[in-house]
Amino acid sequence: MAVDDPGGGLYPPRLHTVGSSVMDEAGREIILRGVTMADPFFLADPGLSNHFCEADFSVLAAQWKAGIVRLPVHPDLFQHDPSYMERLLDPAVEWAGRHGLYVLLGWYAHGNPLTGKSERSDRAGVYPWHGNPYNADLGLARSALTALAGRYGEKPWVLFEPFNEPVWIDWRDWRPVAEDLVDTIHAAAPGAVVVVSGTDWGYNLEGALSDPVDRDNVIYSTHPYPGKGSGWKRVVRKLVETSPVIIGEWGFRRDACQENLDGTVEEYARPLLEFADETGIGWIGWVWHPFWEPPMLLSWDGYRTTEFGEVVRAALAGR
Repeated sequence: MAVDDPGGGLYPPRLHTVGSSVMDEAGREIILRGVTMADPFFLADPGLSNHFCEADFSVLAAQWKAGIVRLPVHPDLFQHDPSYMERLLDPAVEWAGRHGLYVLLGWYAHGNPLTGKSERSDRAGVYPWHGNPYNADLGLARSALTALAGRYGEKPWVLFEPFNEPVWIDWRDWRPVAEDLVDTIHAAAPGAVVVVSGTDWGYNLEGALSDPVDRDNVIYSTHPYPGKGSGWKRVVRKLVETSPVIIGEWGFRRDACQENLDGTVEEYARPLLEFADETGIGWIGWVWHPFWEPPMLLSWDGYRTTEFGEVVRAALAGR
C-alpha cells in the first residue's frame, strides 16, 4: 500500500473511487481498516491525555497493522484555537503518512446543519469547551473544511469527512447538504476522497439507495453501534453493489453504562467483522484511547488492550 519516499518515510498513494471500489493510483483495490484516535487537542493537552507522539502511529502501523487513522476535529476546539492545524494536525498528519497510514480528518459535528440544532449545545465553562463541542453550524463547517482541504488536500494520504453524525434531519434534506460540503472540499482539494455519513447519528444510509450523493470520490459511512440492531446490513448489502461503503465508527463495551455501546464479541463484534469481510468493506473502530468510550486501550503503558481493543488488533492483523 505504501510507497518508499526519498525522505525515509512510507507515504500512501492517492485514492479514488471506481464504482463500488476504492482504488489507488496503481489500480489496486484498497480496503481501508483502522482506528479512530482522540481529538489531537485531547491527546496533546497535559490535563487531558498528555499523550501526543509519533510512537502511536508507529505502533498502529507496525504492530496493529492498521491502514487508516481517523482524527476527529471538534468544531468548538478548532474554532477557538487559531493554532489548531499548525500545532496539532500538521504533526499528526505527517506522522501518519510517514508510517504508511491514511488519515481521515473528520469534522466532528453532530446535529442538523440546516437548523443548527446540536448535541450538548452548551458546555461553556467546562474545560476545554467554549460552548458547543459538536457545533452543527453549516457556515462554520464550510469555512473549516475549506481551511482543512486547502492545507492538506495535496497530501495524497489524507481523506476528509465533512460532518460526522447528521441527526434530526431526513435524507432528502441531508443529501443536498452533503453535496454542498463535498463541493466545498473539492473546491480546495479537487479529487479528494470524501466520506459521507448516513442520517440518524451516522447510521442510516437507506436514502442513498434511491437518492445517492451525486459527486465523485465519495465513500458512504455508517455507524452501527450495538443499540442500533442489524438492519443496516440489508441496506449496506444493496449499496455496495454500486458505491463504496465503510463502517465509519463501531465499538462496544460489555455491560457499558451507555446502552448504545453495550455489546459482546459473540453477538456484536464478530458478526460485524464477518459481514465486513463478506461484503469487502472497510471499517474504523472507535476509539483508540484509554478512557474515551468505548476504549480499546487499558493504558498507554505498553498499549495494553481492553476486550474490544484486542478484537480490533486481531482483526487488523488478520488473526
